Amino acid sequence: MSNDNGSVDDILTEYLESISNLPSELSFNMSVLRSLDEQFHAVVESMRHNARSYAAIMKMRRSATATGGGPVIIGADKDARGALMGYRSDYRDALQKAEQKVDTSQRVLDQFNAHFNRLEKAISRLEHQQQYSQSSNSTRSRKRSAPSTPAPDTFSRKSRRKQESSSSSDEDQILYCICRQISYGDMVGCDNPSCPIEWFHYSCVGLVTPPKGKWYCSTCLDAGFGRAVPTSAATTPASGARKNRHKKTDSAASSFTLSSDENEGEVIDVEETGEDGLDEHGGRKKKDGAGWTRKKRKE
Repeated sequence: MSNDNGSVDDILTEYLESISNLPSELSFNMSVLRSLDEQFHAVVESMRHNARSYAAIMKMRRSATATGGGPVIIGADKDARGALMGYRSDYRDALQKAEQKVDTSQRVLDQFNAHFNRLEKAISRLEHQQQYSQSSNSTRSRKRSAPSTPAPDTFSRKSRRKQESSSSSDEDQILYCICRQISYGDMVGCDNPSCPIEWFHYSCVGLVTPPKGKWYCSTCLDAGFGRAVPTSAATTPASGARKNRHKKTDSAASSFTLSSDENEGEVIDVEETGEDGLDEHGGRKKKDGAGWTRKKRKE
């Protein structure tokens, strides 16, 4: 037989060659069984004939003896002995044929068992080779793809879809988002690298499509991440003259204005409308428009 490292085709070819004679062997043994069975039934029929003959002769002898004057059957004793001896001979022949049938059947069973054991060995060799091949492929794969530390934020944090085929069971148990549920569906990542939650489900933060630009969760926005920080009064000139700086936007009707004065007091936020007019706090009246203005009012 070939070695255990043979290919699948070699193992299969070898097994098929080993059972190539099985049909002829099976056909021969079945023919032997059929012949023995026919001979057995013939012997059994002869036994029945001798038994009937012996019974008939003995019945006639009893009848003649009972009447006391009946006809005398010449040679009855000889015929009775012949029928009895024939019956005994047929019995021995029938027993011999039955034993031959058992031996032939056992030989067929042994042949099947031998081929079955050979098949189990071939399957075992195939399984062993498959496990060895998988182990070798896994080892080569680990060598080819050595683990490396991934660079942070090298992938897009805007959305992610759960990969069911590649995620491990441990990762599936990690809780995300403000709902504290596992990862599923589309998710968006906060652009604050120190965000305690990091990933959020679209439906939990009111998103339908991936956001454009940077995106921050409400927790990080409250902490000051992602919001415009106005210039403080300490950076304004000390000349005492009123200075205004305007941050232009795409809309001509809106601007972000920071005003400062000497003896400045509280700061109020009003929405700039592009029209003059002060509210009851001294700021500009809030009308429909875009942008917010921070105005400082004297005490």
